[in-house]
Amino acid sequence: MTPSLRTLAIAVTVLCAGAVYGQARTIHTDHYYITYVPGTERTARRVAEVAEEIFPHLAAAFQYYDEFAPIHIRVRDDSDFGNGSASDYTNEVNIWASNLDWEIRGDHEWIRNVLTHEIAHVITLDKASKKWPFRYALLQVSRFDSNPDISFDLPLYYQNTTTWWVEGIAQMGPYALGWDTWDSHRDMVLRMAVLEDDMHSYGEMGSLSNRTGDYYGEMVYNQGFGLLVFIADQYGRDKVNELQEHIGFLSFEVAIRRVLGVTADQLYKDWVRYLDEQYSQQVSEIRAGGFHEGQNLGKAVNGGTLDYHPAWSPDGTKLAFISSEDRDYRIPHLVIHDFETGRNTSLDGYVDTRVSWSPDSRKVYFLRNRRSKSELAFYDLETEKEHFLSAGLRARDP
Repeated sequence: MTPSLRTLAIAVTVLCAGAVYGQARTIHTDHYYITYVPGTERTARRVAEVAEEIFPHLAAAFQYYDEFAPIHIRVRDDSDFGNGSASDYTNEVNIWASNLDWEIRGDHEWIRNVLTHEIAHVITLDKASKKWPFRYALLQVSRFDSNPDISFDLPLYYQNTTTWWVEGIAQMGPYALGWDTWDSHRDMVLRMAVLEDDMHSYGEMGSLSNRTGDYYGEMVYNQGFGLLVFIADQYGRDKVNELQEHIGFLSFEVAIRRVLGVTADQLYKDWVRYLDEQYSQQVSEIRAGGFHEGQNLGKAVNGGTLDYHPAWSPDGTKLAFISSEDRDYRIPHLVIHDFETGRNTSLDGYVDTRVSWSPDSRKVYFLRNRRSKSELAFYDLETEKEHFLSAGLRARDP
């Protein structure tokens, strides 16, 4: 493509995108402004209905009525990857119309779950910030005309909230209302982390990036939720909400000491001990009752941080699955293992979908993401070529 044509293509793309967002509409409710683009009105109206339904529950739980200002919700459909985001600073929530489909989360009603989660973010973080008359400050102490001269600066931030609490409390919102659960997927992730001695330390729970890869970032969500469920069970549900009232200038640990009467380290140790006893007992009961342990297929099909979505070929000679192999980050791709030759065929590029076989075991069908949209594709094992079957179809679950 020549530079002039490339510039024209970019300009057309920008103009088309601008035209779509120029047609945006807004639904006004008692507590929200819901903005949507053409094609998403049905979702937006469902968002408006659910958002109003959940607001009184969250506002009462966190005593938020006095601080309320209308929350802006944007319904987006520019990607097939379901997600949500929130900002207490701009009082804004973004949700994507496509529901989240991730292997280590259970099945829940998407709109109720994501809205409660993201609105809980806005309410809890905004509530915590109202304790202080500033968002950022710099405390400076200086002494001059002395030997030596001294100048000391201490930055202050209005919101010393650790990531495990931020994400944990947002999950506790729908959990308390019965719209989310501590499901078997979450329990599996936490259980195996405990049994394999692979839990995040308390310090690692403070950030999503202490360990590389989306899976370990998800464990911060998971452990944060699990720790707050533990606090609710051991200390009372009211103590979970009370933590945000005592967040300190320099550390979230101040809130733990004031509300629970223990240090953060002691709380973490008590929780890990509780989990270890609980899961060890479950393992003992299973072993005592007798069980069959399947045959390990070896590192050829078990070498990744994540190996999932296995699909046997109809002739029983091959296994297609998604794997991150030994990559530091979660960059999954499609792997086809031939049990007759012992050979792996790995397709280049990101693939993170379920897969299917043709009846003759010659082709594997899957999804490719193009410009944030999912397209149907297949790989022919005889020609060793990949082909697209759709353009703009936005397919799911081949």
